[in-house]
Amino acid sequence: MLKYAELQTCRRGYLLKYFGEETAQQCNGCDNCLAPSEKPAAIREYLPRIASKDRTVATPVSDYHKPLFEQLRVLRKSIADQKHVPSFVIFGDVSLREMSFYLPQNKESFSRITGVGNMKLAEYGEAFLSVIQAYAKSRGNLPEQALPMRKPLRVAEKPGVTHQLSKQLFEKRLSLRDIARTRNLKEDTIVNHLEKLIESGEKINIDYLQLPAERFEKIKNAFTKSGNLLRLSPVKKMLAEDFSYFEIRLARIFLRKMQVLR
Repeated sequence: MLKYAELQTCRRGYLLKYFGEETAQQCNGCDNCLAPSEKPAAIREYLPRIASKDRTVATPVSDYHKPLFEQLRVLRKSIADQKHVPSFVIFGDVSLREMSFYLPQNKESFSRITGVGNMKLAEYGEAFLSVIQAYAKSRGNLPEQALPMRKPLRVAEKPGVTHQLSKQLFEKRLSLRDIARTRNLKEDTIVNHLEKLIESGEKINIDYLQLPAERFEKIKNAFTKSGNLLRLSPVKKMLAEDFSYFEIRLARIFLRKMQVLR
């Protein structure tokens, strides 16, 4: 849903291709074909509230334990510094507020916090739970609050055959353009394959695709200001015409890879 919402190309064509049908590159009827540079207001408002494709809309929380929130922020900053990534890549403020409100006491409860997926649960669960449990104990054994039911975490789908074919070409250090030509696919599709491979934990060296350091830092700083890895439009707006969506997506892959593998 996130990929569909952030599409810069024809929406009708995307859906038809998903169901195995070929179509013209533009339908001249969807919002992207009619006004490619604008996104409907409803989508702009909806996207920031989505935690991930496996989760439901985040629950607003205002009456949280602020001292615990600050402790969790310190922990998040420490982990982010170790991994050389912006703090929001570890967890967003919404996640920390929920932790500080619901006071999850075990991994099952922690998994229901907005922004906690299988990977982050395994990598950060114990550290954050330790801080939460210590805080609850210091305040007279505060109990956890009932968390809203969300869809259970599911095991990430393994990349398919087409992703593995692209991976073989990445391992040969081919450029994105050359891989697209070799496979007779669009470069955007190859980037999608790369995102899937990285997110699924595939061990793949793509350092040769890294953007020049100065450009990467500018994109990284823009993501830090936006506070959200899911949305590309705010970052593109900050960077204006000097950067393409293609570069921004590639930089985002490296930000996610740094968080996953370091």
